[in-house]
Amino acid sequence: MPLVSIIVPVYNAQSYLDACVNSILKQTFVDFELILINDGSTDNSDLLCMAWCKKDIRIKSYYQKNKGVTQARAYGVGCSIGQWIMFVDADDILPSNALEHLLMHSAEGDIIIGKIQSFSKDKSYSLKDEQSVSRVLNSIDFISYLLDNSIPLLSSPCARIYKRMLFDSETFNLPRSIVRGEDYIMNMRVAVKVHNVCLINDIVYLYRQHAVSAIHTFHSSWAYEKEFLSYLLQPLYEKELFNHLARPIIQCKLRSMGNAYHDKVLNFRNSDFIQYKKIAQSINIGFLEKCTLALIYFPPSIRRLTYRVIRRLLCTFC
Repeated sequence: MPLVSIIVPVYNAQSYLDACVNSILKQTFVDFELILINDGSTDNSDLLCMAWCKKDIRIKSYYQKNKGVTQARAYGVGCSIGQWIMFVDADDILPSNALEHLLMHSAEGDIIIGKIQSFSKDKSYSLKDEQSVSRVLNSIDFISYLLDNSIPLLSSPCARIYKRMLFDSETFNLPRSIVRGEDYIMNMRVAVKVHNVCLINDIVYLYRQHAVSAIHTFHSSWAYEKEFLSYLLQPLYEKELFNHLARPIIQCKLRSMGNAYHDKVLNFRNSDFIQYKKIAQSINIGFLEKCTLALIYFPPSIRRLTYRVIRRLLCTFC
């Protein structure tokens, strides 16, 4: 039985899949299985998956009709037998010591999270020299960081290993209407089950930057943001954690409102805005969230642009 199951959803990834698989097979830690889930690809991805299965007995390939990356990961977890689960996107790669660094801290938490470094296809990359340190968060602190977005990319499913006991039939159970933020919701559902989460300073994942992606082209609405929030926060209300997390929850709600600030349905008379403002007045919210409340009085086009500029500046100086 392998210690780690590495799950790679594959959709029309023929240009990148070989590089991804090669980087996994070059891991200094070798006790793993690699599960390729072909999510209804229409290019030659399926042929590549089958070819890789013949090259290494640790590789398995499965096919499903196109259901999206979330259901591909769910399928992969169902097929896996490792004690730990790791997700890798087919266009990304791993440093050769990624598993080694993560497993070095496996006794410290139910999720071990490393750092992500980005690269583009037109540029070579070199790993930044980081001091290997770690810190351990309890469940409430981890959820708080997820909600307030104070640690970049914490809501990603990548650059980490999960204990498989964290996954059940509900972990990936989302409607197809949720097309952005599925990873965030998945992480929230496992976060309420953990005892400790270990953050390490080692770069364990290399993210390939693309000029165009679903994240860059998605245009939200307040109706979508409300549906997203209902799924994201559901585990917290079920566990009755609102009193412990009131501040990060309202900050999360206000950021979702800012994401839809081009939507004309949002104005200072909107019932959701009135409710959020009332709660925020009794909580020490952050600067971005204060700006979100103030911008509601401006026309949609102005407030959207202003909100995006402020958020980008804050990310730059974080």
